[in-house]
Amino acid sequence: MFDTKRHAWQPAWRYALAVYHLPDKPGFGLGCRGLAGDGMLEHIHNYYGPDVDAEGIVRIANAKAAELSRRGVPKKKGLDHILAYLSERGIPMAVASSNTQETIDFLLESSGIRHYFLAADSGMFIEHPKPAPDIFLSVARKMGVEPTRTLVLEDSVSGIQAAHAGGFIPVMVPDLMQPPAELRPLCRAVCKDLDEARELIDAGEYD
Repeated sequence: MFDTKRHAWQPAWRYALAVYHLPDKPGFGLGCRGLAGDGMLEHIHNYYGPDVDAEGIVRIANAKAAELSRRGVPKKKGLDHILAYLSERGIPMAVASSNTQETIDFLLESSGIRHYFLAADSGMFIEHPKPAPDIFLSVARKMGVEPTRTLVLEDSVSGIQAAHAGGFIPVMVPDLMQPPAELRPLCRAVCKDLDEARELIDAGEYD
């Protein structure tokens, strides 16, 4: 919903790595998208070795990303349109994000869109974060909806994998990179932006 990857998380990861005098290796930041918990720690160890203080890097990056988010990050194209469209039709909505709860709450409140959502949950400390489906299943229970009737709009590989594993309808709206070839079979559709996703919903593509 927000361009946090470009304006908050990418610089936050670079900052955290610099604190530990580590290089920003190609692919590291993009590979962090959608990860949390043990999955994030494993990703860091894969890039920087088993002895690196992965938890410390995550802690510093989280704090920096929250700081940068509070300075303001732009909404993604079509966000206001699709939220208004779904709200007018009485379609329940929720947020299931890998951002911290503090950042989620701040972005929703400061942008004036919190009222659209029945739930807005962080998977940061959930036992099995994305690519496991737990955060989506938890939010679906709160909404009182069935996964097979629930559309998940995602911009990360792990998010699409989680939605597919939970039996949801995964639709990817790519952020900084297009989905790899092996991910496309898991997607009901790949949309260039949220306006295109709204048009496909309106056309009944996900009924």
